[in-house]
Amino acid sequence: MKEQNNQLPAGDKAAQRSPRRLRVRLLALTLLILLCIAAHTWFGPASRTNINIVSFQQIRKEMTRQEVEKLLGAPPGDYTSGSSSGSLLALPTAPGEKSRYDWASDEGLITVAFDKDDRVVGKQYLTVSVTPETLGGRIRRFLRRLRLVASAACSGADVVVT
Repeated sequence: MKEQNNQLPAGDKAAQRSPRRLRVRLLALTLLILLCIAAHTWFGPASRTNINIVSFQQIRKEMTRQEVEKLLGAPPGDYTSGSSSGSLLALPTAPGEKSRYDWASDEGLITVAFDKDDRVVGKQYLTVSVTPETLGGRIRRFLRRLRLVASAACSGADVVVT
């Protein structure tokens, strides 16, 4: 009896592996693109906000906190791209003040005081000096965010990371 040869000719084997190689390459390319997007998101420049003197001047008494957040383009938080410094003169307690929030950017720090109905009763602007963040600082910030997100996922809590 003749022995059957289950082997395909060399050209046919390459043709069989080609779709699989293509899928592997597409998957690797997709993962690389996702990694680049994640790296830019975490290590890239600070988010764009309207935390500046022009927006500060548009904040009026009796505005709600939601209106202030919409005007500034973000909820209260630190949106600087590095470590910032400035000498803060304490905003005196405004009549009826119940809470106060800070918005920080590379251009300045805005502090807004609100009453019990979350309406503006006072505000302050401070020009800041920003020191560019080092690569090590960005890595530490990324790890802190990652830890916050992981702990929130484990506890089921909602966390806003800035």
